[in-house]
Amino acid sequence: MMNNLIDPITEDIISEDIISEDFIAEIVAAEGKIDNDRYATGTEPTSSGATTSSSSSSTSGESISQTMLQSMIEIYEGSSHSSHSSMMVMDSGSMTMDSSMMTMDSGSIMDHHHHPVHMLLSSGEETAAAINDGSWFDPNTWESGVVPSDGAKVLIPEGITVSYDQESQARIDTIRVDGGLIFAHDHNTKLIVDTLFSTDNGLLQIGTNEHPIQADKTTQIIIDSQDAVSDAMQLGKGVVLSGVTRIHGAEKLDFVNLQNAQAGDNKLVLSLPPGNITPEGWRIGDQLVLGGTAYNATGSDADNSRFQDEVLTITAINGNEISFTNNDITEGDNTVLRFDHNQPQEFEDQVNLYVANTTRNVSIRTENGENAPINNRGHVMFMHNDDVQVKNAGFYELGRSNKNEIVDDLVTNKDGSEGTGTNIRGRYALHFHRSGADDINSTPAIASGNAVVGSPGWGIVHHDSHAILEDNVVFDVLGAGIVA
Repeated sequence: MMNNLIDPITEDIISEDIISEDFIAEIVAAEGKIDNDRYATGTEPTSSGATTSSSSSSTSGESISQTMLQSMIEIYEGSSHSSHSSMMVMDSGSMTMDSSMMTMDSGSIMDHHHHPVHMLLSSGEETAAAINDGSWFDPNTWESGVVPSDGAKVLIPEGITVSYDQESQARIDTIRVDGGLIFAHDHNTKLIVDTLFSTDNGLLQIGTNEHPIQADKTTQIIIDSQDAVSDAMQLGKGVVLSGVTRIHGAEKLDFVNLQNAQAGDNKLVLSLPPGNITPEGWRIGDQLVLGGTAYNATGSDADNSRFQDEVLTITAINGNEISFTNNDITEGDNTVLRFDHNQPQEFEDQVNLYVANTTRNVSIRTENGENAPINNRGHVMFMHNDDVQVKNAGFYELGRSNKNEIVDDLVTNKDGSEGTGTNIRGRYALHFHRSGADDINSTPAIASGNAVVGSPGWGIVHHDSHAILEDNVVFDVLGAGIVA
């Protein structure tokens, strides 16, 4: 049973044509070269006033033909629809959604040597290749004897496992994981990257069920927002994972009931689960969202006065009582609530009032996300593999598909009109894309205890996959919070 699931919308399934080996070879030979200006949005310039390309692909040379690009799109893209959003979505208990999936010839499209996603970093384009198991920060790990630095295009080959165990300021262009990339669970780590992707043989591990990232440590993956997405399919600039994925942050009470809260209150009184004397995992400095229970048509989303949500920062925890500062109060006493939060009359025993914690110690976010042009934002996609566990992680200011604007796909839109790629679908904050629905008896992917905050189009997207979504929190997104 899901509480407060808002406007679930089904994405259409499109045909997935089989591409010949010769056709794939032609695509790979083109190496993603395309005139990026054709796909730029005139409304989202970079700081220099012009659309720019990151170093992950070139704008010179022969462009990919529109026919090739359309066929690539048909492999990866589903259809989507827009709807208006409420401000917070929480799903409790367990929700399993299964849907059918058209089969694909594993000997052509899905063969890992010919997978079009590899165009994000084709063989031979790497500037740093791992040759030994070891730490990312050990020169002996790398063929060049040099730790990857700004602009590096990194390859971790099949059979090699690299551990990431420090914080770094280097701005990595691309990381392709054919082997393993494992983040230390007992160290603070930080990676700044434009595009991180795994192939179907790759492993990305950020904690495990037995050894999650320790509660006093943080893992940060920051998507570099200095340049706009530049590859032909606009698939890059983000985290795109086709291999085995394990993401396990520290356990945290995701959301909890509380007593009616009134404007002027300076404490939240929580109705904790039986046996708990304090909210599990909550810390001073954590961000909370108290869902609004009234609507003000003349209010603003900028300060949350339209839906009357309250964004709070914890300043003290005393048992089940939480003190806070109110992030949306800029003058006067900022230690109080602005609005009344009440359960609807006559339904007090049926409808709960929730406060949610949106802070996680594992995070993927867009650098300067609130201020970054939309085409400079990152996205997260789990593609064609249901061996995925994502638990207790935060996804902040991600997504590029804008539900405030009409969809404008690459090459051709659904209505047959020409697409120029200014607002393509399928680039969401947390996206399960055709992962496992061909075998509903397999172990499903799981997304549990996560927080998604700040997206121009949808929060968690379950697209033609076999996945379980439970105990997640979605806040401040356009369109539906959770979509199936």
